[in-house]
Amino acid sequence: SASPVTDTQILVSGVENMQILYGVDTDNDGVANRYVAQPGTTDWPNVVSVRVSLLLRSADPVDITPSSVTYYMLGQSYT
Repeated sequence: SASPVTDTQILVSGVENMQILYGVDTDNDGVANRYVAQPGTTDWPNVVSVRVSLLLRSADPVDITPSSVTYYMLGQSYT
């Protein structure tokens, strides 16, 4: 049996949030009919697209005025 991977490596710095939705084709026309966060076992063969949303923070301050901002990512809000 394979050993679990325990090494981690940062690919992109400053990622605050990452959301992924998988497009599932339910009628075999090659086009996603619905998007789900976690496809079921029977959905995986029918995944035809992926939507990825990234919320990134810059390493250097851009605006010195602190503020609370709401961001919308794939239908969910984050403050």
